[in-house]
Amino acid sequence: MRLSMTPWLYVGLALPVSGCAEPDLASDLVTAGPPTVSAVTITGESGWEATYCNAAMGDHTPLACTAGQPVEPAGDVRPLAWTARVVFKELLDPDIEVIDAQGNGSIRDANPFTITCGGAGLTYDGFYDPSGNHETSPPGPALVIHGVTNPALATGTPCQIAIRPGAIRDKDGDAAPDDTTFGFAIAPLHVVATTPKDQATGIAPGAMITIALNSRIDATSLTDHVSLRAGAVAVAATVRLATDAPTTIVIAPDAPLAAGTEYAVTVDPAVRDSLGGALTQAIAFTFTTAP
Repeated sequence: MRLSMTPWLYVGLALPVSGCAEPDLASDLVTAGPPTVSAVTITGESGWEATYCNAAMGDHTPLACTAGQPVEPAGDVRPLAWTARVVFKELLDPDIEVIDAQGNGSIRDANPFTITCGGAGLTYDGFYDPSGNHETSPPGPALVIHGVTNPALATGTPCQIAIRPGAIRDKDGDAAPDDTTFGFAIAPLHVVATTPKDQATGIAPGAMITIALNSRIDATSLTDHVSLRAGAVAVAATVRLATDAPTTIVIAPDAPLAAGTEYAVTVDPAVRDSLGGALTQAIAFTFTTAP
């Protein structure tokens, strides 16, 4: 739940911070002109990344932009629970957000952006964050966006965020420029971890074999596309998704594996996520059981 504290946040942002141990945290907003986008940050698989940095606004961009301006659009955005922040140089008209009785904000009615992924429109929601948070440096007003389904997007999908003309205004009524689109791409379907690890030795013959991926998997795509072998010999096993983790493939041999034997696991590229994103290459790893 996000509680609305809009009245005092506006005052706090409009005034310079004095006597602060971290002066770089002062907002230093620019109120002249339209509410220009200073940066767009998004949740990459390794943390927050910039997918757009306004080179003309170096003093008003998040830490993710400091490595270089402009930046290449992020291409490894999380397929599950992704979030984007469109950061502006000044405060926006607070009417862009509707706050319910529980203090939760929503920008769905305002519909300030057009978001397309793989050529299709994306349903999204979000909220207005007038103060910014620890993801921006210095703090700055931002519209936070997230998909309304989970996973929201198929792996490997290219996406664009565009401002709808006239949909975002500052407190003086000036409209945000809408001549720039902000691109990003959902990370391709890939392995996060395997158990056992590749080339591991001394594995118990009765150990479970698992393959964790970065998105939810279509269980029907596993049939005949996941194999366990000892040399050229196929090993009978049940292949399924973990009950409590639909991102994880479980391979359960029908009988304990032979001792002191090397086994190979292969997952064909035909395996796909629950929204149709496919592996870009086969998964293959080996392990050896204990003597």
